[in-house]
Amino acid sequence: MKKLNKFFAVLVALAMMATLCVMSAFAAEGDVPVAKTAYLTKYLELGKDVNVPNATFTFNIIPQSDSANAGTTDMPQGGTTTIAASAMTASASTADEGALKKEVDILAFLGGIDAFTHAGEYVYAVTENQSGLTEDSDPNTTEAMTYDNGAYLIHIYVKNGEDGLEVDNITAETATATTTGEGAEAVTTYTGTGDKVNSDVTDPTEDPSDDNDDEDVDQDEKTKTGKNGVDLYGVVFDNSYTKTVKDVVTPDPDDPTQGSYGALGITKTVTGDYGDKTAEFPFTITLTKPKNWTGTAVTANIYTGTTKGADISIDYNEPYSFKLTDGQALVFAELPAGTSYSVDELLDKTTGEGAAATYDVVNHDKYTASYSWIDDDTAAAKTATKGAHLALESAGLIDDDDAKNAAYYTNAFDDTSVTPTGILINNLPYIVLALVAVGGLCAYVIVRRKNEENA
Repeated sequence: MKKLNKFFAVLVALAMMATLCVMSAFAAEGDVPVAKTAYLTKYLELGKDVNVPNATFTFNIIPQSDSANAGTTDMPQGGTTTIAASAMTASASTADEGALKKEVDILAFLGGIDAFTHAGEYVYAVTENQSGLTEDSDPNTTEAMTYDNGAYLIHIYVKNGEDGLEVDNITAETATATTTGEGAEAVTTYTGTGDKVNSDVTDPTEDPSDDNDDEDVDQDEKTKTGKNGVDLYGVVFDNSYTKTVKDVVTPDPDDPTQGSYGALGITKTVTGDYGDKTAEFPFTITLTKPKNWTGTAVTANIYTGTTKGADISIDYNEPYSFKLTDGQALVFAELPAGTSYSVDELLDKTTGEGAAATYDVVNHDKYTASYSWIDDDTAAAKTATKGAHLALESAGLIDDDDAKNAAYYTNAFDDTSVTPTGILINNLPYIVLALVAVGGLCAYVIVRRKNEENA
């Protein structure tokens, strides 16, 4: 009896070992789950508040091999499919960054399972054309599109089912392209890298492992990182669109609201009979670039009236300090569309510490700061308390070529704070006339008394 028990124990142990081996084999076979669908996804990075460009993206689905035949003539032939930028929608996780996405069902594009004639492994290469942007004819804008030159291999496994052919599994991997020959004789072959990616991802910004309950299957490997720093998953093609907005610079120091200040202008006006038009008022400005913009700094100039000052390099994401007097303006002739900014006039700024601290602006407490702000032709205004700083937080530079983007700052001096002393020159004529009248009266009285005394 004991021998029999030992025999069964050995059988159980062998069965457990076999199960573990099979599980390990499945885990090692691939790092992606079983999928019945395959999507290519387009991810387009724009930048916040940037209008969707006039672009159409073209993808190639190219037959590579049919395990049941030497050539590719007996497999669905694929071809080209397109995605219009105007048809793309915001990605849920990157909507606030101006990113769009859209997917194409590869299996449906091939004609579905009915398009396959026999069981086997079918392999297709998927690539994107490196063109498709129709640029705006406006000379005040410069557009550019960076295309994704990556490639993928899609493996479609078709088996014989109870009711005919059915998809058993679809896998995908990144691939490298090799072109031999030139011109009409050029031939491109695609070789898989072995780096598996999920084929059934429809939103490339969403980690597919979030929906996976099988801890034995590793799905959290990203395909690539987008230019905006977002991890991307699946058979994804990442394109980046940038646009530079510029305009003429024709300042109007007498009425800044009637001037033109390029892509962005910060102006200064001092009002009041006793306002110091030579005083330098301190400001800070912070520019935040679109996440897909590769530059690190932009150029600005300070205009005095209509005279342009030297070039100033201002780094993104760093506060930049500057000063403006009456009639001056900080001007950015051009900026990347989607740039956001914040401005703060530091009317109450001091230099030094403790009892030695002094205000940078003399009589700062006699000025009241205000601004009128225009962003994409939408106006707003704000007034601070007397002597206080005044900050402006912008939603962003709007991608409208004809729009103004400007903040017109005004410092109004409180004339009632000045009490005149002494004789006012403006009243002198009246004073002289009064003195003459009094003098004449005195002379008349004196002469009359003398005449009375002599009588």
